[in-house]
Amino acid sequence: MTSGETLSRARGGGPAAGVTGVVVVVHGGQSVSTAPTSALQLAVLRMVPVAQAIRHRLRGSGAVVCRPRLLVRGWNGEKASPVADLSRVLDQIGASYGPAPIVLVGHSMGARAAFHVAGHPAVSAVAGLAPWLPPGEPVGQLAGRRVLALHLPVSPSAREAEVTASRSSRSKHSAPKTETASTKPPATKSAEIERLQTEKTETAVVRHKVKSGETLYSIATFYNTTVAALKRDNRNVVVLRPGMILTVQAAR
Repeated sequence: MTSGETLSRARGGGPAAGVTGVVVVVHGGQSVSTAPTSALQLAVLRMVPVAQAIRHRLRGSGAVVCRPRLLVRGWNGEKASPVADLSRVLDQIGASYGPAPIVLVGHSMGARAAFHVAGHPAVSAVAGLAPWLPPGEPVGQLAGRRVLALHLPVSPSAREAEVTASRSSRSKHSAPKTETASTKPPATKSAEIERLQTEKTETAVVRHKVKSGETLYSIATFYNTTVAALKRDNRNVVVLRPGMILTVQAAR
């Protein structure tokens, strides 16, 4: 496991007796790649504001938030490279903090890895952000855990580029009940909003000026809408450029 933010560096750390729980934030990657990860890799940087937002919400609770970096960028078929990495992280957490409950939060490929290791005895819950979950994934290890999946179904792709939601059939395998939502992680950049009109429903049409670093996902979650709805209202836009104006059906 490479240092993205090691357990010793994770803010909120301290004696095991004072730790009430540990949140592990896992970045995404690619379908196939044995190239080493980088601290400046988009998939890694994407999770920095997510970890910061979780820390902010858990401030004063005694919980520790860590953001480890996987060794290689790809899942790599049957090797399932991130699974071994994440398993080592869980063992390290146990050695550092004792029997503290662990919550896993993963994005795309990181979410897939989190679901795979959810059977670890210390894991109490797992959340997937735009999770890459191909048909046939194991589900037995999720029994007894709280499971949250955001933006399902998704395209079975773990590329570092923007992960876009697509219509796909759900797995026919039985699985624990999941909660679905279209909010969080919160956007970190302030939006320039021009209200065009207020409808009688609980939505308002706004114009959003795209800033550098923003994605369809971050904009959709900021306005409490979905990537699919955002694309639908903007001629199926895929690539965003700074200065671009998007029409958004924003929920109040």
